[in-house]
Amino acid sequence: MLTCINLSKPRILVQDRINEAIFNYKMMNTKQQQHIKTIVKVTETTLTITLVLNGTAYASVGDKVIAALNPLLDLVQSLGYPLAVLSMSGGAIIMMFNKRMGVRIIKETGIAYLVLQFVPGLMKILAEVGRALRA
Repeated sequence: MLTCINLSKPRILVQDRINEAIFNYKMMNTKQQQHIKTIVKVTETTLTITLVLNGTAYASVGDKVIAALNPLLDLVQSLGYPLAVLSMSGGAIIMMFNKRMGVRIIKETGIAYLVLQFVPGLMKILAEVGRALRA
């Protein structure tokens, strides 16, 4: 007996289905249990082979470096907004005394914030293009 679990259902219902599957497994005879173990092993092996053939197991050094730097990029992007607000507020204060310089600070801060948000996405696109050219 195969049990399908819909993961969009609430956690309690999923837990009940899992408990039911475990109970059904324990109530089966040894031959049925061995059959299910064989199905699980074959599925596990197929999944492993699929992952290896899709290249997940052979990630290049560049991919590992990119993955290692992702938290740092997220930190810089998340700090960009508060720093931009502070800089623009400073530009507004300076604008009271020197209008041209204040507008320049606000303009350059806005441009820097937008570039900071778009550069990681642009680099991902360029990395994909580089991979496609290598393949």
